[in-house]
Amino acid sequence: MSHKQGSILIQTLINLIIFAMFMHISFQSIVILSKPISINHLKYEYIELQLQYIASLYNGASIINGVLCFNEDHCLEVNNHRLILTPGYQILLENIESYIFNEQEESFQLKVLHLNEWVIFNVRK
Repeated sequence: MSHKQGSILIQTLINLIIFAMFMHISFQSIVILSKPISINHLKYEYIELQLQYIASLYNGASIINGVLCFNEDHCLEVNNHRLILTPGYQILLENIESYIFNEQEESFQLKVLHLNEWVIFNVRK
């Protein structure tokens, strides 16, 4: 009788260990899956493509009064910590802490400090 009770105790301990391992893996999976996924790099690529498309429509860009303009109407500016495409008020990027326009030989470079990370957009002239 004691041999049978001992084997039941061992089976119960093994089942308890397997259950504890399963619960540990489950909780770790929940922690990993509950973290937010950053899609900023996709957003940056989309903005770059959008700027390149607009620049191709208007044969380039120029800096007028500290604002990157594709023609007299279509400009890219930073207003209220937002990267805005005018006319209208199309917001391309929010929470901009700082920005710098640089003129290079064949393009303009817009450096934007967004979420403590410098992001660079190139727009051809």
